[in-house]
Amino acid sequence: MSFVDSRRLDEGAVIEADVCVVGAGAAGIVLARALGDAGRRVCLLESGGFERSEPHQRLYRGERIGHPYPPLERSRLRYFGGTTNHWAGWCRPPRAEDFAARAWIADSGWPIDLDALSPYLDDAQRICDLEPEGFDLERWRSDEAPPLALDAGTFATLVTRFSPPTRFAGKFRDVLDRERSVHVYLHANVTGLVANAAGGHVERVTCQTLDGNAFAVDAPRVVLATGGIENARLLLASRGASRRGLGNGRDVVGRYFMDHFKHRVGVFEPAHGVSVDFYQRAQRDASVLKGVVGLTEPVLGREEITPAYFEFWPLPSDGAPRYRVDLRLDPSPNRDSRVRLDRVTDRLGMPRVMLDLRYGERESRTFVTAARLLREGLGDAGLGILRLDDQGLAAARITATGFHHMGTTRMSDDPATGVVDRHCRVHGVDNLYVAGCSLFAGYEGYPTMTLVALALRLADHLSAG
Repeated sequence: MSFVDSRRLDEGAVIEADVCVVGAGAAGIVLARALGDAGRRVCLLESGGFERSEPHQRLYRGERIGHPYPPLERSRLRYFGGTTNHWAGWCRPPRAEDFAARAWIADSGWPIDLDALSPYLDDAQRICDLEPEGFDLERWRSDEAPPLALDAGTFATLVTRFSPPTRFAGKFRDVLDRERSVHVYLHANVTGLVANAAGGHVERVTCQTLDGNAFAVDAPRVVLATGGIENARLLLASRGASRRGLGNGRDVVGRYFMDHFKHRVGVFEPAHGVSVDFYQRAQRDASVLKGVVGLTEPVLGREEITPAYFEFWPLPSDGAPRYRVDLRLDPSPNRDSRVRLDRVTDRLGMPRVMLDLRYGERESRTFVTAARLLREGLGDAGLGILRLDDQGLAAARITATGFHHMGTTRMSDDPATGVVDRHCRVHGVDNLYVAGCSLFAGYEGYPTMTLVALALRLADHLSAG
């Protein structure tokens, strides 16, 4: 059988494979299947089973310092399918701007560009169960629900589409069960990556079930796909070759933690005859989509702010349409925003994490500046009145996050500013790779479709080697 209950393995068993993938969420499942299709023997390790388990969820617990953040066990799901089991389905492909360095934002930019990912985006769209209709605004523009006629030099309407949403556990369970090259080990908690004395090669992956059964995996290549917090935690906790952890010679592992922050900026009252229908979630042809309003690159550079976009949500009213306006932003890379290890350990003896979330003056300024620009833009175009929540904007409170844990093993060709190179390989470790949005160096949109495309790209790289 392709699915194995690790609790039934012999104590001390050693599993051999060509590639060991740690974590069966979107990235891990897609990667394992693609490698299996290429003829590689894959061991896919999943901490949980097929259903949510509170003992497994408690392994995610950790401390939060710095700026307030929700409890860490709430943002992730530790069973087969990962956080796709509560994914809302938001999808938008990356744009060229997402990969570019911005001169006014330190440590911004990726070592790859959009062309490196473009060959995989159609397959990523299909995997997310989206009709092949694209995201181009002109494809979806209509007289019945037109985009807002805002100044094109300042604003751009972007199209977001919705996966059903795809539950990767349901979509791929039978597929993987028939895949003879892939074996999925459930209840397999990874407790360490054992490297050689120099720390340049992973020799073994150690595992343990919650009831204490210990076993190991030997594979020439290892991929971490456990999410932005756990990927960093595993590297930091693997201290056999160095007290700093594995792949952390430049003290970058766990740094640059980012999420997409959300804040209410005010209430929009459209002028008579102005429609905001394009920005409401709705069925259009065979797709469900919702428009958002973003700021253009020239404006971001002029104001020296971070990428941001607006969502419009209908409010209860006494007959006059009114819309809550939320601003979501892509924070600047901040080396001091990080995942650390706590001295407290979990049930498996693994150090718990301590999330030290930081965001700075630029994020606060982005909230205020972007809201002002939208108010002026709507007013100048005669589209209506945006009544800003001035007190809330001044406080720059984060009212929600996307639970998009990015940056902790960020991609950079320079080991001083990143953990993995352009091929997702950990700097200084010749057989260790990372998948998922922990390798994102920054990203304005919704990450699932993009991390699936990156997993397909990594599968090609590993299959060719």
